[in-house]
Amino acid sequence: TAYLFFMAAALRRDARRVEHKHVTPADFTVQVSGLPRHLTAAPIKRALEAALELRGPHVAITVPLHQRELILVHREIRFISERREAYSTDIHGLQAALQRNGRLSPRAATRLEQLRKALAKVSALREEKLDKAAKLAATYGAEGPTSAGVAFITFANAADAISLVKQGLMKLPEIRPEPFLCGRAAEPSDIIWENLGSTDGMARQIRGTIYMSLLS
Repeated sequence: TAYLFFMAAALRRDARRVEHKHVTPADFTVQVSGLPRHLTAAPIKRALEAALELRGPHVAITVPLHQRELILVHREIRFISERREAYSTDIHGLQAALQRNGRLSPRAATRLEQLRKALAKVSALREEKLDKAAKLAATYGAEGPTSAGVAFITFANAADAISLVKQGLMKLPEIRPEPFLCGRAAEPSDIIWENLGSTDGMARQIRGTIYMSLLS
């Protein structure tokens, strides 16, 4: 376990060295952390647009939403739909062979029956997941999901992003009197978007480490 943590830290150091040698989207982007998780994106975006540090040109303000559960369910639906499509394609192929030849071999007939059962099962599972997604979406209310607690500001000039990172803090009096932390954003490919807004990251990491230790 200690070795895994050591290697993870080493990989992060190597990634930072590579990033410093190349111009990437993260060089133009600042991450604002500690934003209220009970607010939706609209009031946070308005507060950011009114901030003194953003009076100059900036490209975009992105306020990710906390919708981890919905993202994971959507991923499951996509995977199930792919399986459903694959079963349907195989069934159509066997049915076409049956129409051409008038019969199927015992093995093909057994396979067709198995595919029909699998299709019925996966279709029912898809409907269950769709229903779960609809119920999750309904919990968000008319204003939609709340903030994930962070925001990303992308500047037209990297120097503006660097200046704000060096400043380290940003005041948003419309939200609260205390300033919020600012830092260099991670590379977009390094961000696990569905985990933004999650508060159980450390617990999941500890559980993963325990599981790996037990398996080894």
